[in-house]
Amino acid sequence: MGSVIGTIKDTLSPLSSSPLSSSPLIKGVGGIKGGVGVLKIKCFRPFPADEILKILKPAKYIAVIDKSISLGHIGCLASDLKAVAQNKIKAKIQSFIVGLGGRDVTGEMIKKIIKLANKKSDKAQFIGKA
Repeated sequence: MGSVIGTIKDTLSPLSSSPLSSSPLIKGVGGIKGGVGVLKIKCFRPFPADEILKILKPAKYIAVIDKSISLGHIGCLASDLKAVAQNKIKAKIQSFIVGLGGRDVTGEMIKKIIKLANKKSDKAQFIGKA
């Protein structure tokens, strides 16, 4: 969601395949060999829960990238997604926080998130340049 999608697309585009969705509320950027895909949410309110769940249903792991956080909790998008997905999909949903304070989000950060997506963690993970 938002400006980080350009970095994600640039990082993953060499292996991209066809779009995942033609919905006006969400945009599938495409899948990647090895099971990685990108879903851009274009409308946060009203939350397009049914459309998102249809696309995410076959996923094993979901990495949600947020550029905001409520301290002591997970990112806003991850929180909403976990709420609507409860008992409806089997995928493990994880929250990754990037770009706080206007910091740059790099392709290396996106690659790190992909590697961490299948690790067990119920807490938000902060991804930075360190």
